[in-house]
Amino acid sequence: MRITFDIIKKRVRKSHKCACGLFVYRSTTFEQTVNPFNKNSMGIPKTRAEIYAELQHEADCWNPDFTCARCQAEKKR
Repeated sequence: MRITFDIIKKRVRKSHKCACGLFVYRSTTFEQTVNPFNKNSMGIPKTRAEIYAELQHEADCWNPDFTCARCQAEKKR
C-alpha cells in the first residue's frame, strides 16, 4: 500500500540591486506536506492553514545574497 501526502508549496521571488547597480533576482520554493507526522508544538498534526502561515513566515524571513555573478567572481580573485 502506498500513501501519498498533499504537498503545499510557496514559491518566492525577490529582487534587489547589487553593489554594482545591476538588478539581481533570486527565487526559491518552500514546501511542507500535510501528514500525521508533521505536528505543531502541541503535538497535534498541522492543518493546512498552519502550514500556509509557516510557509509565509519562512518566505518573509528569507534573505538571499543579492551579489551578481560578476561581483562574486571579482571577490574570489
